[in-house]
Amino acid sequence: MATDREDLSIEYFRKVIKSDPKFAVVHNNIGLLCIYKGEYNRAIEYCQKAVELWPKFAFAYTTLGFAHICKGEYDKAIECCEKAVKLYPLNFLAYNNLGVAYHNKGEYDQAIGYYKKAIQINRKHSHTYNNLGLAYSRRGEYDKAIACYRKALVVCHI
Repeated sequence: MATDREDLSIEYFRKVIKSDPKFAVVHNNIGLLCIYKGEYNRAIEYCQKAVELWPKFAFAYTTLGFAHICKGEYDKAIECCEKAVKLYPLNFLAYNNLGVAYHNKGEYDQAIGYYKKAIQINRKHSHTYNNLGLAYSRRGEYDKAIACYRKALVVCHI
C-alpha cells in the first residue's frame, strides 16, 4: 500500500522528468517506488525507460530484475540481473536478486551460489543471510540454515 511519502516522491520525480525527460536515474527511482506500491507493470515500464536512456545503468537492470521477480517472471529477472552484474560486478543486490530468482525456480544450488557471492561483496545485508538460510532449509541442511539465520540476526543487531 502506498504511503503519502511515496506518492509525493513520485509526483516530484514526474516533475523532474518533465523538465529533463532523459534523466534515467529518476525513471529508475519511480520504478522502484512503483515496486513498493505493488505496481509491477508500471515499475517495469519506468525501469525499461531508464535502461533505454542509459544502457550501462547497472542499478536500473537490478531494479528491473526485482520487478520481474515480484511478478513471478524469474527468467526475465535472471536476464536483467545478469546484465547488471556484467556492467557492475560488485552489485550485491543483483547477485541477491539472482539468488531469489533461482530459489523461486527451485534451483537451490544456483541460489546458494549467488547468495554467497552477494555476501562476499556485502557482509552487512541481513536479508541475504536470511535468503541463504531459506535455501539451505529447502535442501534439508538445517544446521547451515540456522547458522545463516543467526548471522542475519547479528548483522541487523538483534
